Amino acid sequence: MRLRWISNFTDFDPLRFEPGVRVYYTRSPADIERADLVILPGTKAAVEDLELLRRDGLADALVRRARAGRPILGICGGYQMLGERIVDEVESRRGTVPGLGLLPVETVFERHKIVRRRRGHSPLFGGAPAEGYEIRHGRPRPSASRAALEPRNARLDPPAHSAASEGADTRNATDTATTPLPVFVSDDDAEPDGCALGAVVGTSWHGVLEGDKVRGAVIDWLREFAAHPPPTVANPPSRAPVVHTTAAPTSRDMQARVAASRSSLSFHTCRQRQLDKLAAAVAAHIHSDLRARLGLCTLDDDHAPNPSV
Repeated sequence: MRLRWISNFTDFDPLRFEPGVRVYYTRSPADIERADLVILPGTKAAVEDLELLRRDGLADALVRRARAGRPILGICGGYQMLGERIVDEVESRRGTVPGLGLLPVETVFERHKIVRRRRGHSPLFGGAPAEGYEIRHGRPRPSASRAALEPRNARLDPPAHSAASEGADTRNATDTATTPLPVFVSDDDAEPDGCALGAVVGTSWHGVLEGDKVRGAVIDWLREFAAHPPPTVANPPSRAPVVHTTAAPTSRDMQARVAASRSSLSFHTCRQRQLDKLAAAVAAHIHSDLRARLGLCTLDDDHAPNPSV
């Protein structure tokens, strides 16, 4: 989704290189409802962007998508917006603002900014190794109505069905029989991160899609979902639960998929090729003497600077 205050948009770059995957930005409710995956990205102003989502009808489109059991991924600020509420006395100073209500978490902003690299694994996606980083004031945590998301609660076989009440208040859209799961667990301190409920997934970790195993598992999840979409229910009774098959991964084949991911792409290799192209363009258009003065010489340059200078 295109947000007014979008940040860390490089989170999506790895998907752009995947064969058969098309990444595009949109603010169209119709696009949101029909895409294979909607990514709610990071933002420098979560409360303000949340207000714009409501103003433009995008919040309602996201809720309809979640009720239909279709995949949504929120990253950092996007994850915060998917929760029940945001308490912000630091950035926007708006106090308590209701979220989209699609995940049972609440986010409290603190003055100290978390900036750190993270390395761990994903219980949700077959234990796939994961690396990323955090840069945020917000602290998502399980809402008071839910048990803590601890690593020992993570499992690869979530319940087969989830329910959402048709016509219910969107802030209660997560009041289902599905158990929320953490998405990642840090290897350093065993701290769980993120929340997955049905087909709605949120994480505070940026850069995780650069990992070939995680990205491959996510793409395979979407392929499986496309092959077996949730059933639709015509004219359900008012306030009656509408049951959908969950799109969450299962242990039956997820671990095997992670061990031999269907994604043959190495994002590191793709990125290195792009850097090599940039270096070649610079080398072709800048005189070697200037390259030497700037310290941009290639290994075969005759004008390499003296390392002792």
